[in-house]
Order: sequence, then C-alpha cells, then structure tokens
Amino acid sequence: MNRISKCFKKIRNENRNGLVVFITAGAPDMEATRVTIPNLIESGADIVEIGMPFSDPLAEGPVIQQSSFLSLGNSTNIDDCLKLVSAVREENEVTPLVLMGYFNPVYQYGVEHFLDECNKHGVDGVIIVDLPAVEAGDFKELCNHYRVSFIPLIAPTSTDDSIKLSVEKCDGFVYCVSVTGVTGARKEVSSRGLDLVERIKGFTGLPVAVGFGVSNKSHVDEICSKADAAVVGSALVSVMLESDREQVADKAGDFVKSLTA
Repeated sequence: MNRISKCFKKIRNENRNGLVVFITAGAPDMEATRVTIPNLIESGADIVEIGMPFSDPLAEGPVIQQSSFLSLGNSTNIDDCLKLVSAVREENEVTPLVLMGYFNPVYQYGVEHFLDECNKHGVDGVIIVDLPAVEAGDFKELCNHYRVSFIPLIAPTSTDDSIKLSVEKCDGFVYCVSVTGVTGARKEVSSRGLDLVERIKGFTGLPVAVGFGVSNKSHVDEICSKADAAVVGSALVSVMLESDREQVADKAGDFVKSLTA
C-alpha cells in the first residue's frame, strides 16, 4: 500500500474531512516553499500538491498564474521541484507529495527520465493537467513501472465513458474539477462538482478529491459530505503571495488550520 492509499485509509478510519493543498514551487521563492510545506502538514494538510511552474498554465486563474510566472522568474525548473521533494522527505516519510503541472516541460525533460527521478526523490503521484486519460496510455504504463501514481482530472463535462476510462487508469485518487473554468477562489461550491462526485463513485471505489474554487472551511465541509477530500489551491497561494517574506510559512500554516479547525 503506497502513501496515498495509506493516507486516505487513515482519513476514513478517523471519520474526518480530508484536505489536499496546492502550492507553487518557487513562489515566492524556493526557500520559502521549502520551509512552508512542513507547516502545512503540521497544520492539517493530508497531501501536498507541488506545482511545477509553466509559462502557459491554461487551467489556472490569475493567482496561480502569478505564482507560476514569479517562480519562473526565479528560474525554477523540474530538477528544483524534485530537490524540494527530497528536502521534505528528509524529515517526512509519511505524507504523500504529488507533483502537478503541464505536459510540455515533462516532455522536454524526458518522460521516462522524469518518472524515474520522481521515484528516486520520493514523489508519490503526478497530475498532468493537459494530459487527458484517453491519451495517457503510454504515460500510465511508465507510471506503473516507476511506481508513481497517475492522478487524472475529471470535469463536469466528462461523459460516463470518459469517467470510466479515467478511473481505470487512476491508481491514486481521482481529482474532480468542480467547475468548467479555471482555478480560483469562489464564493460557493459548485453543485455540478458535487453531482460529479456521485457519478465518479458509480465507477470506482478510489478516493475522490474535489478542487477548483475551494477557499474556506464551509466549502471543505460541504465537499467532504460527498467526497473524500477537498483541494485548496488558489486561496492558499494567495495567502503566501500576500504575506511578508518572513511570515509566509506561518501565515500559510494558519490558513490551513482555519480549514481543519
């Protein structure tokens, strides 16, 4: 049983909300990212998604776009993201760490080389935003070979056939996109996203996490009445970008505490 499976088993056994958080590696800078991740975990994050910056992040709203461009301005690359995972693993062998990004940088890096390095550095799973499951056959086979979970995105517009194919290729958790739009904090949880959770659970017993637009504890509570975990990204990244440099880790930890209190 891998870290992701163990994590969701623990969440179920404790009968509580699961929380997945997203931050962009290298924003505001790599050292701030490195010291923030342990605070997020200590404050209640069950899984940490580490965003690999990309120059054309099509699925992202303004906050994560800003963080990605800031990170690229700091010359952050895939090797830096892998080293960040290794740094966290020196003190934490339990919490699942997932790399999230776009296919172009991975392709340029070398797909098999990337997944081999993920395995060596302690990455548990990968989310490739613009690689749909229908096109991920070869990628999924390499994920299996290097023992890295492939985590697909499923949107409200997905057909039942598409959902079935996606969950067949998934071996970590299913990422349910709650809206047909870009990332960004929203005032309320999309009912379409909650309906999608029920559709997905009709095809798989894998854990389902819901993201895009989640920004406060009431959202997390509502989502976890249907799903296994909520994913908080833009709201957390915004806190980090708006905090004074020396307070980034503490402010980010306090925000996560507000989601799990």
